[in-house]
Amino acid sequence: MVNVHPSLLPRWRGAAPIIYSLLHGDQITGVTLMKIKADVFDIGEIISQQEVPVLKDIKLPELTEQLSKIGADMLVECLKHLPQSLQNAKPQSEEGVTYAKKINKNIGSVKWSEMSAIQVYNLYRAIYGLYSLKTKFKDKEMKLFNAFLYDVDEVEHSDIPPGSIQYCEKSSSIRILCSDRKYINFKSLRIVGKKEITALDFYNGYIKNIPSTNRNLLIVNTL
Repeated sequence: MVNVHPSLLPRWRGAAPIIYSLLHGDQITGVTLMKIKADVFDIGEIISQQEVPVLKDIKLPELTEQLSKIGADMLVECLKHLPQSLQNAKPQSEEGVTYAKKINKNIGSVKWSEMSAIQVYNLYRAIYGLYSLKTKFKDKEMKLFNAFLYDVDEVEHSDIPPGSIQYCEKSSSIRILCSDRKYINFKSLRIVGKKEITALDFYNGYIKNIPSTNRNLLIVNTL
């Protein structure tokens, strides 16, 4: 049996290799054609591999489609020369082994005091189309959409805590402070039970009427 696996084995053995590649900010991923050993997975001999650069803003659906097409082409080539392909298979390295375990919806909960801005953004990219990033605002669950890093060099030097939320006029977005004192921005948000709204509407509805001296102290909390 021949298996198509969307990572450069032995990196990211397991159920969710593409998600973990994005989650960990891998700059290179790829596809591996491998033999399947009885009763075990992802440790068989490698038939062929192809490296693929990971674009810095690519998200799960696009990367999945890209790797799927490459994997299909690799499988066709393997089948054209099957005996030779199988004979040339080589054992996987014992170095660089990592595991991509199965995920669930809880992965979307953001830990503002533990995660840097790029880690939150990578999480957004990794689960896009499956789950939304989520947090709590005024004790209500809130989902965060259309994430981006507006000014990656901007560092917050004041003593406001991670999780502080502000409106950014320059980018028309809500921005939230992360553990590295940098912000991640969101174009739209949704309080669970209500409809998704733009960052400006969120500002007008939830932040604008709060005294300016207290706006930096609006904290979103981890679920």
